[in-house]
Formats: sequence, structure tokens, C-alpha cells
Amino acid sequence: MAPSRRRTLALAAAVAATALAASPAGPRRTPASAAPADTPPPTPALFDPTVVRGYAFQFASPNWEAELAATGEDGNVKADLTVEGETYEEIGVRYKGLSSVRVQGRKKPFNVSLDAFVPGQRLLGYDTVNLNNGFFDPSFVREALMYRQLADHMPAPQTAFARLDINGSYFALYLAAEQIERTFLDRWFPGSDGILIKGDPPAFNPPGPAPRPLDEDPLRPQQGLGGLGADLTWRGEDPTAYARFYEVKTKGATTEGLTRIRDLARVLDAPVAAGGVSDADFPAAIGKVLDVDRALWYIAANNLFANFDSYYFSHNYFLYWSEADARFHFLVWDTNLSFGAFAFPGPTPPGPLAQADPFHMSTDRTRPLIRRLLAVPELRADYIAHYRTLRDGAFDPARLEAAAVAMHDLIRPHVQADPNALFPFDQFERNLREDIVVGAGMGARTTPGVLKLARDRHAWLTAHPTFQSPDHTLADHARSPEQPGADEAATIRLRFAGADAPTAVRVVYQVEAGPPASVELAADGDAWVGTLPGQAPGRAVTYYARVAFADGRSAFHPAANLTQPWRYTVASPDLPLTPGGALVINELMADNETTLADPAGELEDWVELYNRGDAPVRLAGHFLGEDAVDPWAYALPDATLAPGERLLIWCDSDPDQGPDHAPFRLSKAGGQVRLSTRTATLDVVEFGPQAPDHSFARLPDGGEAWVDCPHATPRQANRCDAPPTATPVLTAMPTPDVRDRRLALPLVWNARAGGG
Repeated sequence: MAPSRRRTLALAAAVAATALAASPAGPRRTPASAAPADTPPPTPALFDPTVVRGYAFQFASPNWEAELAATGEDGNVKADLTVEGETYEEIGVRYKGLSSVRVQGRKKPFNVSLDAFVPGQRLLGYDTVNLNNGFFDPSFVREALMYRQLADHMPAPQTAFARLDINGSYFALYLAAEQIERTFLDRWFPGSDGILIKGDPPAFNPPGPAPRPLDEDPLRPQQGLGGLGADLTWRGEDPTAYARFYEVKTKGATTEGLTRIRDLARVLDAPVAAGGVSDADFPAAIGKVLDVDRALWYIAANNLFANFDSYYFSHNYFLYWSEADARFHFLVWDTNLSFGAFAFPGPTPPGPLAQADPFHMSTDRTRPLIRRLLAVPELRADYIAHYRTLRDGAFDPARLEAAAVAMHDLIRPHVQADPNALFPFDQFERNLREDIVVGAGMGARTTPGVLKLARDRHAWLTAHPTFQSPDHTLADHARSPEQPGADEAATIRLRFAGADAPTAVRVVYQVEAGPPASVELAADGDAWVGTLPGQAPGRAVTYYARVAFADGRSAFHPAANLTQPWRYTVASPDLPLTPGGALVINELMADNETTLADPAGELEDWVELYNRGDAPVRLAGHFLGEDAVDPWAYALPDATLAPGERLLIWCDSDPDQGPDHAPFRLSKAGGQVRLSTRTATLDVVEFGPQAPDHSFARLPDGGEAWVDCPHATPRQANRCDAPPTATPVLTAMPTPDVRDRRLALPLVWNARAGGG
């Protein structure tokens, strides 16, 4: 009998709880700046494109189809899932999709939720998997092919083929597709929190008035041809006006998510009188709320791959608002109707699909993303540059053929044996290379051959005068120093070859995926040279070059500028450890649920510093850090701590709330805190997993022993056997150094004046 994943999880949870109670020591946490992609994936990989993985559902009822139909998309039906010989009990299964779930026959798409009924349950590292049915795709490769070809250039879900058995019998072949959720976002946006929004109505054909009034404007599609409403048009100030067209996926963030969608729509589409921006101000304004370059890649990819069931139809995309740079990022989604399988008038350009207009909808008032971005000459040039990169790489006919044929060879026997296939086997075989007619009578339609369309479209675009590449290559890229140290600038030197000489070169850089900044390079003989400013130790810096030419064209180096930029990590200092000083870390809390709120009313992590000496200690020149990578992450205020005085620092990654707020958080799973100067580390505290509202403290104050404290004593003398009863005496910190005008007057607690 296959081992039960649910029982394994329960045992693991019990062991973890015992370890937490038994020992304050534990594993160090991974710094927030470390990319989860650096962690080896589970073995075997769930989305291994070289295998057809077996999935088996076991429903309790033989009437499972009726139960799924009755449950809809708002609930789950329980089932057991077996994969790779391991059984995962009580997973959640539901039907998914808008049109794909309405197919005739039994082969409907599934959403599989591993933790719907068993919290924490995962399938090879994932809590959700989609099983897609190849709706409208006789070739059964469109979705996987487009995703895999795009993954070198933009965030794209992983896929793998899945042979599904239900209640002991082969049911159908599916495409297992990664869900865009936390696991996906952690891989592409490591260390970033944010809000995920789906560009789709929460309900299909939502009730209520039409999305927009009908009129005679020829640029405005008629009712029924305009899409599903997630078009980023301006719908007024009320955020709830956007709720019918966008689904906020992040729990507890509906109001903020809709408000941010409204603000994006304001910049893209609102009249100036309603707070919109003029054409002259648009480039600067849109860059503050949207990753414009990623949006250009998104539009180019969908147009090139003839995937018009996307933003072109005002749905089927995700937007991720990242706290790291406070901007929206477009994410490609649901590509099963790519390579021309979606032929709806309006969103799909008229005429032969091989010659679909690369600037389709660029004058359409109802698609402001395309219209406003491509109206800016510089952005239009960048769109063309990314389009050329995709055409010559991801859309190269030879590459497409090799990938598609390998997929067909892999799944052929499973398609042939599929008892619930949506298309005859001969259509599967033929549609890879030739057009086929699907259906009959009034419902008949032509589905383009995948490789035929790719070959014809690539040839047409290669000959297109607008998409001719400049005679230009990167001859050399050098950075000095190769790995800059803390606060050390990096000099970038680029040399180019070819008949088309650059007229301007700009380097765009980001620090830890924060807001982008740019430096204009200057011509220096046969090179272009510029300097990137110094950064804090341990910071990851990525950058790329945008090259402009006299005829208005542009080019990027590296060409896949967003996913394969140049990068370096600022070297960390090698500080000696010199413990025993007067100023020490005295107490910390990494799981503050009820103990103490900061002045903003938020329950945040905190660290208490203490002067255990007999003389005052000036705090200027001292720093706190969460690891040795950046011991100088937080500079203490320029104030003096008298003997016996304490200072509480909030570790909440929110330094804008005041000078006593550090730009990092503690981890309740364990970690460390360091107190350093520019020349030495004075104190290091290693701590293990932390229980809610327990602190980790020296006992007595300033002593060498560290203990787990069930009764935390922030701002008071440390005692762990009973709740504190004394009231601390608050003493204002001396006026901070006027050179740092951000500093307010935090409070210092004087234990010797009272309070224990």
C-alpha cells in the first residue's frame, strides 16, 4: 500500500513542535535576498518536460462528475491522489476554466489543491497544480510550447504532461501547468511580498450593465467583440467599479488591489481632468506604476505567437504588484489558444494570421496598455527590439519544430489511447504541420498548423522593413572592479562593433529588485563608459544596456535583458569579532503576536540594546544586521546611551516609520542579529525557532547566558519566570545629529531610574 502523505505530515509537525519546545537553538534562516531558485528543486521535479507523469485520483463516490459539476469553482471535492507511488490523502479537486470547462464530453480541466483539506500538504513542493485539457488544440502542444519558448525571456509557468487515472482506469492525457501563486512568485520575484491580481472577471458573464456604452466610434469594438473587460480602461474613482473585471488573488488585499488597479488605469486611460496624464508626462508617470519593459515583452510575445486570447481580448493575464519596486508586472497566462487557435473578430487581427499586424490595437481606445505604450517613440522602438529578439530566438522555426516534435513523440501513445480525447487521433498528428477544419456546418473552423503558421509568420516578419535588425553587436563588456566592495562604485565599459554606431547608451540597473535607475554612458574613444553608484554589502545588482541609433531603432545587451541581465553581488566585509564591550544585544522577539505594539499599532519583531558598562556609549557608528552578509544594514541613531539604559529597535523592514525601525525582519524559524562598527563585530546572537510571544534574552541583563523567556520584558530588566509588573521610566533620547534629518526622538528606557 502506498504510504500516506497526510500521516507523514502529521508526524513531521509533531517532531517539529517537540524540537521547538526543547531547544532555543535551530537552523539559520535564509536571508530575504537569497533567491529560492538557488535551492535545489525536489527530486523528482514535478514539471519534468521529459516524462509523462502518472496521476491517479480516487474519489469516494462513483458519481464524482456530478459532485464536481454541483460544486463549481467555489469549492472542492475530496479525493486521494497518488503520484510516484506516494498517496496524498484528501486533496481538493474542482473543475476550472471559462470556456475550456464547457467542452462536450468528459475531459474537463481540473484544479488540484493539495492543501484544501490538509494544511501544508505539497506535491513535490507545490500546493496547486492545474490539469489542462487542450481545449481547441488538436495538436496538444500549443500551451506547453509557448510557455517553454518564452521562459528565457519572461516569467512563464512550468508544464509537463500528465496521464490521469480516475478510480482505477485511464481517464485522459492532460497538461500539468504550474499555478501562478506564491511558489511561482517566489521563483521569479524572490524575497518580495505583493499583491497578485488576475485579469479576468471573478465570474464568467457577470451580471449587471454592459462594461462600456455602445457608440459609433469605429475604434471601439461592438458589444460581444470587445473582450471580458479587464482592459485597464478608466472606470472612475470608486475601486469597486473594477471588481467585476479583476480578481484579487492575494487574501486580505482586495481593497488595496483594486485601488492599485484603479491607479494604473488612471495613468493609462483617465482624462487629465480626472487625474490622468498628458502624452508629454506619460513616459515618466507610467514607469512609476508599471514595469514598462516587461509589459512590452508581454505584448510582443502574445502578438508574435498569435496568442490573442490574452490582453488583446481583455483577459487571461496576471498582474503582480511587488512591494520591492512598487510597480505592477505583467505575467503571461493561459496560452492554449496560441499559434492562431483563437480567431475571434476584433481581438484577432483581420487577414492571414501569418501576417497579423505587430501593432494590432495600437490605436484602439479600449486597449490603453497597447495604445499608450506604443505611442511613445522610445517605447515603440524597444517593443520592436524585443519583438526581433523573440522572432530570432524563441520563435525560430527550427527551434519550435525540435521542441514540438519531441513533445509529440513523448505523448503520442498516451494521446492514441486517450478514451476521452477531444479530437480524433489523426487531427493530433496532422495539426502540428497543417491546417485542419474542426467541427462541421456553422460551427466549423480552421485551426492553423502550429509549425506551418510559425514558419510562414517568421518568414513574413523577417522580411518586414520595420523589423530589420541594426548592424550592431556587443564586442566587449567590462566591469571594474569585478566585485565591488561596500559603497564602492562600479565602472562599466562597453565596446560595440558593426556599421550602425550608437548615438546613446544607457545602463539600467536595479538593486535587490528595487525600483530601476539608469546611468547614461559617455563615449570614450571606441568605448562607452559610465559608473554605477556604490551599494551596501551583500546587495545583488543587476543591469543591462539600452543602445539607441540615429534612425530611431534600439537594441539591448544582454538581449534577454530582464531574465539574463549582467549581475554582481557587493562583497561583504570581513570583520573581526571583538565581544565583551559595554553595548550589547540584550533581548529579542521574532514572533510578536500580542506582547507589544509599535507606535503605529503594529505587532513587529524587535531587538533591545543595553549599556551594561559604567560609562555612556555613543551609538553613532554602530550598526545592526541580520547576518554577516550586511552587518551595516541599519545605522543606529546618533545618540548616547547612559549606563543601564535600553533602546528598543523595531525590526519590521519599515524604516520610513522612524529612526528606530530597521530595514529587516527577524525570522521566527531562527537566525541571528549582529551589532557591529565599521571595523569590528561587537556582538552576535544566534537564535533558533521562536514560540509566539516568547523572547530570547540574556539573564541577567548584560550577562553571558541566553534563555527562552515565556514572559518577555521589553524596556525592562530581564526576568523570565513571571510577567513584568514595573512600569518603565521613559527618557527622551538626546537630540540626534542634525546631519540625518530623518531622525525623530525615539525613547530610551532607563532601568536604573525605575522599572526594575
